[in-house]
Amino acid sequence: MPFDFALNINSDAGALSPDKGLDIKQLGPLAQSLGVAIDDGQNSLCTLHDIQNHGYTPHFLTESETIYNNFISVHRNIYERGTSDLSRAERSYANILKRVLKRDQYVQPLDVESKPICKIYRTEIKTDIPHFHSITNVTGIVSEIGGERIDQTTHILLHGLDYRIYITVEQDEQLSPYYKKGVIEFKLKQKRNTKNGQVTSARLITFKVKPANSLYDVLNGLQPDEIPLFNDPSNKDEFPGQRL
Repeated sequence: MPFDFALNINSDAGALSPDKGLDIKQLGPLAQSLGVAIDDGQNSLCTLHDIQNHGYTPHFLTESETIYNNFISVHRNIYERGTSDLSRAERSYANILKRVLKRDQYVQPLDVESKPICKIYRTEIKTDIPHFHSITNVTGIVSEIGGERIDQTTHILLHGLDYRIYITVEQDEQLSPYYKKGVIEFKLKQKRNTKNGQVTSARLITFKVKPANSLYDVLNGLQPDEIPLFNDPSNKDEFPGQRL
């Protein structure tokens, strides 16, 4: 089924409308950066098909559930995290969004039922946000190792978690043999949003490789919808993720 979602852009005074909205020189870069941030990697089509009058509200249409889900998660990430904890594509979109919005303006991403996901003001898009730290243990499988540039701190992602875990050069070398192989117990220093306790990123303190039979134990404890890859028989021998 097609997914119809939108960006409601307005001001506290309700001054925006389809006739008094974004200039094309603003809408173009904004839509382009959003498209990159929510891309599903499958060349799926996502079109701007309408601008409605809830303010200035461009509507987008796609058949890709992944693009729609990415649209939701990108805006939640921008709302809950500082730009330093976003992916490169998310950070680029957030920075353009910040330039487009004026002081009293906001954006409300709307889901398929036209319900707001969150409300983001220009002043809320920051490099960092108020946060606190907590120490915890997490067990999982490394699904991604990489960094956006060779001069930046390397990070890992664990299957089923959506935040980056930053690691040292030495830890990178030690973890590389276990990329998408085996189960590891990690001791993390998590960075949490003061407002809602959401984990925005973490740093690896130590890790310990679990016995070989732990892989079965972890997967056996997951629900089918927690391992989407298993629904595709052609990929049954792989775990999702990529090495950058």
